[in-house]
Amino acid sequence: MNWIIFIILPLMLLFYYYSGTVKTVTRIVDGDTIYFDKRYKCRLDLVDTPESHANDKLTRDREFCKVIAESRFIEAGLLSKQFVENILPLGEEANVYILDVDKYARNICKITLARNKKNISVELVSNGFAIPFFRFISSDEKNKWLELVMLAKKNKIGLWGEYSDVMNCMLSDGLKN
Repeated sequence: MNWIIFIILPLMLLFYYYSGTVKTVTRIVDGDTIYFDKRYKCRLDLVDTPESHANDKLTRDREFCKVIAESRFIEAGLLSKQFVENILPLGEEANVYILDVDKYARNICKITLARNKKNISVELVSNGFAIPFFRFISSDEKNKWLELVMLAKKNKIGLWGEYSDVMNCMLSDGLKN
């Protein structure tokens, strides 16, 4: 029972203190992982971008999409990262809302630009650089996210142009889960 006090209470205080606060971008790891104030790692909520470097997730994606070369995933991932760097450059302020902590102990965050309140996850999907994590999206919101994907796909926006193979594979995996 004491473990609850030592684990849950600090997490609750962390959520209370840091949710909805303005933070400064200090590092962009890839298209869906950002550090704020040099120590707060945030995994964007509701979206998945291609990996920008070799890791276990890339291996799993690669196994699912057998015909796509690993290098294509990494190239697409680097373009997703570049998109985030353009809309949320280092030193930029953003509103960070910590929503949860995942099984890897990463903060799951909703992030909006401080200057115009645009949601980074929505921007990534609408501009063709991410796929929604449909399993984490409520039923009443799924159609909205699917429409964003289909519009980007139809117009070959972002990765839906040159990297449509990667995006289609990620989308089929995302719809499966």
